[in-house]
Amino acid sequence: MIKMKKIIYPLLVFLFFAVPVNGFFISVQVAGTIKGSLDYINLTPVIYEGMPQEFLLNWENIGSVGCALRVRVDIYNNETGEFVYTAWSKKIPLEPGAYNLFKAYWYPDVYGNFTAKYSVLLCNDIYRGPELSFTVLPKNITQEKNNIITLKKIENTKNNIKLEITANEDINNLFLIPENPPLGWAVEYGEINKIKKGETKILTINYEPGIWKETNLSFNAVTKNGKYFGKINFFIEEKKGLNFEQILILILLIFLIISIFFNFYFFRKIKK
Repeated sequence: MIKMKKIIYPLLVFLFFAVPVNGFFISVQVAGTIKGSLDYINLTPVIYEGMPQEFLLNWENIGSVGCALRVRVDIYNNETGEFVYTAWSKKIPLEPGAYNLFKAYWYPDVYGNFTAKYSVLLCNDIYRGPELSFTVLPKNITQEKNNIITLKKIENTKNNIKLEITANEDINNLFLIPENPPLGWAVEYGEINKIKKGETKILTINYEPGIWKETNLSFNAVTKNGKYFGKINFFIEEKKGLNFEQILILILLIFLIISIFFNFYFFRKIKK
């Protein structure tokens, strides 16, 4: 009997602890990796004042996590060491295994020697890229100003600007490049590959403000060869009127008032 107890008690203890454990769901999570491959980077080594500089960077997502990615290029004057401008690419989501050629632009209105410092922003991480130098020479062409296109701001939200663009003649490779946006704002460029004389197109330019506020945004409208140029300004303002939530609340409030009135009238009629 004693021997039997020595066998049964440990067995009962084992079963007591083993049965609940068997009922647990064990979740094994494998940490994702945020990793990319930079296999191409380029700019034009020598350009002329008034011609947009194009910064190119090809990035492949070789990690296991999808990320929204943006390229930033900080430009410095080699002679003075002073910061000159920050150019931003468009923000594009990249799933694992996907790749994309990112572009950013700067409109140089001064000549000299400059350094472009590339950075890649993805999944709230920053990857510092290489630095490339380039030279801007004095203008070698006469620019035709202000009459190439007619621009009109249709509307803006706190994330984008919608523009209506009408061409006064046939245009190829037109860029709208932000000029000194508010500090802390990432303002993208706009691009129209081709637009015919008299044709109207709608262009949306996205931006990410640090802290949103009503302000002026200026853009340089310039063709890739620098022949046509114009400067435009827009006032970014908060949209007046009711938003969707406010309209929904108003509808519910009206419905509630009608219901109360109907119930009051109905019960009053019954009492009579």
